[in-house]
Amino acid sequence: MRGKKKLLNFFADRRAISPIVGVILVVAMTILLGALAWSYISGLPTSTPKAYHVGATVSENSTGWITITYSGGPDHSDVSYLNVTVTIGGDVVSIYSNATDYFAINQDGTDVKTTYHVSVSPPNGLGDVNTAPKVGVTVLIQGTQGKGNNHVTVTATFKDGSTQTILDSWV
Repeated sequence: MRGKKKLLNFFADRRAISPIVGVILVVAMTILLGALAWSYISGLPTSTPKAYHVGATVSENSTGWITITYSGGPDHSDVSYLNVTVTIGGDVVSIYSNATDYFAINQDGTDVKTTYHVSVSPPNGLGDVNTAPKVGVTVLIQGTQGKGNNHVTVTATFKDGSTQTILDSWV
């Protein structure tokens, strides 16, 4: 009978966990939450790449000639060179220059300078690794007649090695 009475007293006791165990649990939860917050924050990127401010424009006349002009901008002095890409039908034409001349090749590496009547003025105006592009350089190319048929992108490569698309347009 005596064992039964102790058992009943055990269940009748309304006290909670001892205060020491409670404090230990609260401290453990605080440490766990702090560790989770630290691991989340430390996984975030610490810096974002610089967004340069330079630009280019594109237009197409009624006969399908596309004119792309580099207009420079506040960060022009940070630009190393430009690459122009024009998608005409299924052909992707990449236009770039070196210190003396310009080149126009398709996705197969074929020279298409005469096929699409490409001209760059001045010829070395897009720049290269050693020569900065010239503000006002103009690229002319014979595209497919009709609005929205030709996709034009201009990508600038900067002195820090980063690249940024400065024009992405359909004409």
